[in-house]
Amino acid sequence: MASQVEKSMFDISESAEIFKADTDARYDSPPIDLRAFRAQEHLSHGLALHIQGKFREALDEYRRGLEFSSNDAYGRYLTGLALKAIGRDQEAFGEWALAKTLRAQDEDCAWGVAMAKKLLDSNF
Repeated sequence: MASQVEKSMFDISESAEIFKADTDARYDSPPIDLRAFRAQEHLSHGLALHIQGKFREALDEYRRGLEFSSNDAYGRYLTGLALKAIGRDQEAFGEWALAKTLRAQDEDCAWGVAMAKKLLDSNF
């Protein structure tokens, strides 16, 4: 009987070490940027609405996304597209001009900056 108790204690302590190592690894990893995640969630939803031709609703979603990440060039680019689609051209050009000045933080943002520059240069 003692051997079963000893084996059980060994299994528990081994499990505890594995759990501690897993927990330590999780806390050592960099934190998730929830603001960026929420921004991306709104931009993606806005893009789905935009594709459906629901430009005003898309604009609302883009703006909600920008509340979480105001320096997102891709979000600014998309906001400009929605504004242009509902006939608010000057505001659209303002969004693209702002996107053009922002530092690209990732591939989507770099694409947003490039497209904003292209649209501004072509007087779309």
